[in-house]
Amino acid sequence: MKKIKKLFEPDFEQMNYRVSVLKILAVVAFYFLGFYREKIIVTDSEPLKMIMTVITVALIIPAMYVFVIAIAEISEIHGNRHPDSESELQPVKYTQQTILEMAAANDIIELKVWLNGKAVKLGSSSDYDRKTDKFFDKLYYIGKAEYKTDAEFADALHELNGKKSLDVISIDGVAASKY
Repeated sequence: MKKIKKLFEPDFEQMNYRVSVLKILAVVAFYFLGFYREKIIVTDSEPLKMIMTVITVALIIPAMYVFVIAIAEISEIHGNRHPDSESELQPVKYTQQTILEMAAANDIIELKVWLNGKAVKLGSSSDYDRKTDKFFDKLYYIGKAEYKTDAEFADALHELNGKKSLDVISIDGVAASKY
């Protein structure tokens, strides 16, 4: 049962194409068998034909789901094999004060930092009005948590980090060492 359940769960950590390709081949083989079932299993029994049709139709949607999962896994494997992930980028130490000043000075900025052993996004974001050519409704964020004022943001950052400096991985998608 666990193996069947695992078939429907994506594995985005894999480094090898083999499992995903096998899933795709199995789904293609299933579709081939499903569409040509009456030529493969020759029978005159109408109830047997009906049962085979019902089973085929019932399995088409899960098979398509497995196919889509396998395609998604394949798209992630390249990144797993050739990582330019956070762990390979050289972090640069920034003081909390510098980070707070950057977030306050920019209407939109995103920093990726190491926080408690995990890469976390933090920064500020704003809405933009094309008519007035101005930003408005500025928010600060750490991960998925949002803060309306820079003071709330500073308190949350200090509470999470406790240290004076943070290891910054990237700033607006650019490696911090190149920023």
